[in-house]
Amino acid sequence: GEAAAGTAGVAPAWGAARATAASPSTADRGDSLFYSVQVAAFSRAEQAAAYAERLARRAGAATVSPVRLGRQGLWFRVLVGALPTAVGADSLLRELWRSKLVERPSGTILRTPHAYLVARPASREAASAVVEGVRRQGVAGYIVAAPGGEVQVLVGAFEDPEQARVADSLLRLAGLEAKLVPRMGKTP
Repeated sequence: GEAAAGTAGVAPAWGAARATAASPSTADRGDSLFYSVQVAAFSRAEQAAAYAERLARRAGAATVSPVRLGRQGLWFRVLVGALPTAVGADSLLRELWRSKLVERPSGTILRTPHAYLVARPASREAASAVVEGVRRQGVAGYIVAAPGGEVQVLVGAFEDPEQARVADSLLRLAGLEAKLVPRMGKTP
């Protein structure tokens, strides 16, 4: 499938995971990482994953979020950034344009306060190993420093818990156990 306008990224070979929805009453807080920039979307997971991997090598963390888009069916969004504000996401998008990693006018700022937590490793080095391990299973993970200094490995970024259901199914197929949580903390 072709890339949809305004989107591109690394698509995972999503797998099995057990998910639990986060509290819907989570409010925006200073330590929230609720915003992302969607740089592409693909109809095939392999295309999204390949794009995300190329982008991650040059721009840092990129993730793929599978979402069902009404009559358009299943799409794999490629997202970059875990930012506390829409202004921060806008700055990231402008930097992606300046560096020519994303072509204008591609790029959409999304409020994506939910992600799947797949691990809480003891260190940044251990988190990097987890990210590499889930990548070998076809899943694009990324690292955040959570409140209190804890390191977390997250997968995806979603606008609401309902949208995350597709990823839950794919994580389960991959044999990964995950929990839907609010994206909180700081990007390292």
